[in-house]
Amino acid sequence: MCDMSTPSQLTALLQESLDLGILRLPIASAELESLPLIRERLVLAVPESFRYSHRNRLSTLRDAPFVLISRSASATFHNHALSVCRSAGFTPNVVQESGEAFTILNFVRAGLGVSLVQSAAARMNGTGCPLPRN
Repeated sequence: MCDMSTPSQLTALLQESLDLGILRLPIASAELESLPLIRERLVLAVPESFRYSHRNRLSTLRDAPFVLISRSASATFHNHALSVCRSAGFTPNVVQESGEAFTILNFVRAGLGVSLVQSAAARMNGTGCPLPRN
């Protein structure tokens, strides 16, 4: 078992150097079969010092700096986060990107910005980064 990004897994699966992968859907390849294992929600990660209430709308963060998953790590997730912000009426001010959720949460904890992350990231919760629990 090894940790690989969705693009790396797709390449390895198509080259038949990997038999099975756990990827973020959708998969745009007729050569591969896929089925959903879990469904996750998108949640907001904010530093402790940030004034935000669950009653607020995402649109109140239009001027906040954002830290997002990089497009190279997960184009699907990156595009989804951008789409959610656009649906809320703004394009996020992305100040930093990373390929790892743990790194993104540490950037948030350090006060670099806010982020939209998968709900599973709540299990990585530590002091300084309040995330809603499932």
